[in-house]
Amino acid sequence: MRGEVHKKTRLNCRVFMFLYTFVLDDEILKKCTFHFEFWYIWFCGLYLWVILT
Repeated sequence: MRGEVHKKTRLNCRVFMFLYTFVLDDEILKKCTFHFEFWYIWFCGLYLWVILT
């Protein structure tokens, strides 16, 4: 069961990184850059915490 969670989390992180790189990091959203970077860092921090615990 834990392995399944890791696979899903890894996939979610890849999808999120793809979206962050190609969708969210756009000229239209420059005003919200800090907000998105905060969530990006938070999400990857959570991902690392899940792996290491």
